[in-house]
Amino acid sequence: MTIRSVRRNAGIIVIALAALAFSSCSRGQRATPRSDPAALKALSSHESGLADSFDSAALAKNTLGDPSRRAVLITLPPSYYDEGDRRYPVVYYLHGHSEGAGAIWRNRNYVRRAMESGAIPEMIVVEPDGSTRFGGGFYANSPVSGNHADYLTEELVPFIDANYRTIAAAQARGLAGFSMGGFGALYNGLRRPDVFGAVFAFAPGVLVPGGLPVAMEAWGDDAQFLSAYASAFSPTPGAKEPGRVPALDGSDADKPVVADWEAGFGDWDRKIADYLARPERLRALRLVYGRNDEYRFIREGCPYLHEQLDSAGVAHEFAVTSDQHRLRVGFVVEDLLSFMGKSLAATDGGR
Repeated sequence: MTIRSVRRNAGIIVIALAALAFSSCSRGQRATPRSDPAALKALSSHESGLADSFDSAALAKNTLGDPSRRAVLITLPPSYYDEGDRRYPVVYYLHGHSEGAGAIWRNRNYVRRAMESGAIPEMIVVEPDGSTRFGGGFYANSPVSGNHADYLTEELVPFIDANYRTIAAAQARGLAGFSMGGFGALYNGLRRPDVFGAVFAFAPGVLVPGGLPVAMEAWGDDAQFLSAYASAFSPTPGAKEPGRVPALDGSDADKPVVADWEAGFGDWDRKIADYLARPERLRALRLVYGRNDEYRFIREGCPYLHEQLDSAGVAHEFAVTSDQHRLRVGFVVEDLLSFMGKSLAATDGGR
């Protein structure tokens, strides 16, 4: 090889590297990480369910001492290894407070059999870990508990698209959740319809205007939940306590704290207005709660949100079941994943 050809090849490499650096940094983003070695080994072994992970810059900003590297549990559809060129829609499922990820992953054989039988379409199911020292970050951004919304929309989605055979389009991404995760699905789905095309919320945390006292009846003895909610929605970075908890004593000092807490699970007029101000629209939205749910604020909040969505002209489905505040695996297949299968684009042509 001549010196000239070496220089020419070196120049090509430099240009390629510069282009790569520009593509990953021009939007102010770091390069999307690859799957970790354990996940790559699981893929090479054709495992149906695997745990992946990556270091999150968004979660590294938390002040609770929570890890920034989180497990992501992934259930692959039955044909994933046999049809190597096929791409699939993805459903991101968000767990509830103090639950941890894995509600669907632990039942993946049941879910995969439903896909094999044709009861539900084939899809990839992704379950991120949204926990914190106090049981959960509510999938919202906070200087104390970390930027969980950014982790979900800015880091996790690109990571899954880069490492798995997904249909990388909003129309083929669904966001679902239960309880705290149901709130997270509504909040992030309405906030980012450019990322997610369909939303399913079961028994989500929803407050009616002025409904905080009713919610506090349920939360008042749960110090962990109070600390989690405070750190997410009324944070006090640098202080001894992670956030402010309302006294509900009517004092001037308490009013801004009450406002923070009501805005967390509430303020749906603004959340809906912000959604309507965006150019994108969700393909589908489904809101479900159980009439036997133990939490009165949820039984009041879900019908209220249904009315608000109706009044604003936001197309959605609304249903009431006989369930209590728990997630049944049968419900996941028969309702949640069935809805997602009908709502998400199944091919690249659905972009």
